[in-house]
Amino acid sequence: MTKTVITLATLGMLAAMSNANAASGIEGTWTATDGKSKIKITKCGSNFCSKIIWLKNPRKDTKNENAALRGRNVVGIQNSNNLKPAGKNKWSGNVYSPKKGKTYQGFATISGEKMTMKGCLTSAGLLCQKASFKRAK
Repeated sequence: MTKTVITLATLGMLAAMSNANAASGIEGTWTATDGKSKIKITKCGSNFCSKIIWLKNPRKDTKNENAALRGRNVVGIQNSNNLKPAGKNKWSGNVYSPKKGKTYQGFATISGEKMTMKGCLTSAGLLCQKASFKRAK
């Protein structure tokens, strides 16, 4: 009985550690490699989302397809949502581009402390624009 309890407790701890490590892969603050922006990725329900938390040159969302949203500040915008695991160190979901004012099929890939996000016209990952980030310290 004691061995069973210890085994179950150990398995529970390993599962919790595994979940924490998987989540920490994408969660956190990321700085664009060009130094012009920062985003923060957090858990949103069962998926992940990101928010623009800093811009070197703050601006309004003037290119938004929805005219009613063109007066809002870009800092604070949730620019991705529904990011779901799509393989090892990969996620997919929706990505909003304030530069274009449109939402695209998005993909995030992490390698070490670097992340590449792509916004694509197709779910097959065609006709994409990329942004590179490094994990903020």
